Amino acid sequence: MNYPHEIERIRVAKARLKREIKRTRKRIARIEVEVTLAVAVEVIKQMRSAVAERLGTVAEYVDGRRELRELESERATLDARLKQKFHEIMLEAVQDRE
Repeated sequence: MNYPHEIERIRVAKARLKREIKRTRKRIARIEVEVTLAVAVEVIKQMRSAVAERLGTVAEYVDGRRELRELESERATLDARLKQKFHEIMLEAVQDRE
């Protein structure tokens, strides 16, 4: 029997298996990451939905949101009035030059 030749064949086979094991581990790890991310996204969606549902039952939160909408609307109205006043002032300044 040719022991050196047999030993070399075993080493080559072992190296091939080592590469295949490494590739398989990488593939499995990638799949685990993909599935983990998909589950995390789903959990976050469910959590947001549950939080939104729960917040809808908290009167103070609902009142606060309503108040915020009203305040933002009032601010938008004031912004529009301010812009209009600036236009009026500019128009008056142009008319005064003529």
